[in-house]
Amino acid sequence: MLNGSGHLATERPFKKKENFMIKKFFSIAKFPISIVVGGYAYFWLINNPQESYPIPIILYWIPDVIGWNGFFILLGILAGLITLGICLSLAGEDED
Repeated sequence: MLNGSGHLATERPFKKKENFMIKKFFSIAKFPISIVVGGYAYFWLINNPQESYPIPIILYWIPDVIGWNGFFILLGILAGLITLGICLSLAGEDED
């Protein structure tokens, strides 16, 4: 059954426009969002010290080699890259 605008009554007529706006937002904001997430992950790990950090035995040597501060920087970069990948997939872009 068609509604007054010529679309099916079950369709959302602005769906393509909404998807375009979401894709445009993530294509513009992908780098700032990933930088903020990576920086926050580093900030949170440094400012909330725990008695010990349970890490897998295969990664146990990394803090000994580069130090805990370097290890937290590495985790922040990893969190930023994961966030960048999620933003790229939401924006519908291929990684270049």
